[in-house]
Amino acid sequence: MSQSWKAHMTALLWETYLTLLGLILTPPLVATLTCIFTPTLFWRPIAKLLSPLLRPDLAAMLSCPSSVFAQVDDSYCKAKSMNVLEITVQGRLDLDEFINHIHTKWISCRDDDSVNLRYPELQQYPVNWAGYKFWKWEDNFTLKRHIRSVNKITTRSELTQIGVELMSGLFPEETSPWDLTLVPTIDGEKEVTVIIFRLHHLLGDGFAIHFLFQRMWGSDRPIPIIKPTPKAAPWTWRQAKYVALFPFKAARMIGELAHFTVTKATFKVPEAQKGLKWSLALGTPISSGKIIKVKNHFKVSFTAVLFSAVAGGLRRFILTEYKNGSTVPNIIPTVTTVLAGGRHPDKMCNQFSFALASYPVGISDPIEQLHAMDRNLNAVSDSPASVISNLFDLRYYAFVLLGSHVNWVGRLVNVYPYASLATSYYPFGFSPEWNVFGNRVSQLTFYLKLQQGQQGGMICISSFGDSVQINPVFNANLVSTEEAVKLAAYIEEQVLALEAAALTTRENKKHA
Repeated sequence: MSQSWKAHMTALLWETYLTLLGLILTPPLVATLTCIFTPTLFWRPIAKLLSPLLRPDLAAMLSCPSSVFAQVDDSYCKAKSMNVLEITVQGRLDLDEFINHIHTKWISCRDDDSVNLRYPELQQYPVNWAGYKFWKWEDNFTLKRHIRSVNKITTRSELTQIGVELMSGLFPEETSPWDLTLVPTIDGEKEVTVIIFRLHHLLGDGFAIHFLFQRMWGSDRPIPIIKPTPKAAPWTWRQAKYVALFPFKAARMIGELAHFTVTKATFKVPEAQKGLKWSLALGTPISSGKIIKVKNHFKVSFTAVLFSAVAGGLRRFILTEYKNGSTVPNIIPTVTTVLAGGRHPDKMCNQFSFALASYPVGISDPIEQLHAMDRNLNAVSDSPASVISNLFDLRYYAFVLLGSHVNWVGRLVNVYPYASLATSYYPFGFSPEWNVFGNRVSQLTFYLKLQQGQQGGMICISSFGDSVQINPVFNANLVSTEEAVKLAAYIEEQVLALEAAALTTRENKKHA
């Protein structure tokens, strides 16, 4: 039996197992949702209608996807999902001038067709009422509570430490959960200012942030970073196939989630064992040209090269650094986001779904590992989430369902126990016209933490201009800062190894 035939049979057995497991679990799961959770869905619109009458001090109810991130917060950690973005601009920014600029571009910005504020949530914070999360206006709102400047620093490690403290810290009580910190520093011999933008994920996703950034650069007509995908004609053969496959794909998804929920994995840790401190390593920017060379030579996707570099770096890290050298598993499961694209409104909101993928860390050969990663990512496009997304355009069904329940139910179901790592890849794009008061934007990257759930770490990948940056973030109870820095270096070395492999195979073909 050939190796390819063995691999095909193994994959078929795996898919069959997941589907059968899902078919077994689906009836009791549906019964539970119907008997216990459905009443909370009926109460949601009633609470929304009653709030203006009984609680006129409240603003709008949080959207369902934003509620997913808000419901799990508690007094122990008031922002369990925290995003931090670093924007480097050339030159020195004046704090008062910057505050006035943000007030004009963000706080006072209004809808094109009304007098309503476009981003009212930047002046609001979430509160509980009738079992749900509602927005409430800050008392005596002032931007000076949200924007600050620190003393000039001179080293990269000092900047990283500021980021770690912000990511690991809490937001002040009764304020909208976001802030901006101006950090004057030196890049080589040039004076630069790093703007650190910190916000709770309940405010918005990457697309919402990108609209804010365009307005910060001065645009009054921001555009989506990704154009909308043309909608297929209804009930084509493709749509009919989705309808036919829906029950099996949905069952497979439930089986996959159930399997990984009860499976131990490297970097998977119960939420109660997470500390509030996180370890951060900011990777060195990698030339996109290197990634493209590997992509074109091996005929794989750009994303596959990036994820494969992470897989190779993780393998080496586990063998040499993690817990004095650990056994490398065959795979490390990861949750990766699926973004909404051009349909995202220019508002503070969350619109995305997710998919389960896996890093093939058990494979030692970098070329074989690259092709395995490419196959894994191709399978994601045919995953249950993708199928359901194409069915009647229900792209965000999971987050809408999870966020529709009352808070105590949300805390029960939003535990994220199925993956040990979360991976987020965000292409920021680039325009030479991006600037703040004439100070050119020269770099942009991000990192995040997930206090909720069992993910012990995050792999944050960003592309900006002609470079890519990969930033590992781990709970400090699992991985130290020094170890995270070594992992970032291993990932970057894996890119060089893939580039060298591409050159070697090209030379071998020439000589052959």
